[in-house]
Amino acid sequence: MASENADLLLHNKVRRLSEGNALKLYASLLFEIKAFLLEKSVDYPELTETVCGSRLQELMRALKPSDPEHHRLKAVYMPKDL
Repeated sequence: MASENADLLLHNKVRRLSEGNALKLYASLLFEIKAFLLEKSVDYPELTETVCGSRLQELMRALKPSDPEHHRLKAVYMPKDL
């Protein structure tokens, strides 16, 4: 399992992403998340539904407010190189 994402998030390598983009990142890492949990013998049945991730993305896009000030307050920090 070779991830392109670093394990350690350094302060100088973070940027803001909207909640919708954070969900897209989660969806792109879903295979590696499942492999990690399987390796650790952790049963997480909710991850077997791949439709769940796309539904969450649709929900976040629908709930995304048009007010830019709100976006600044609801930031998620992720690595710059993603």
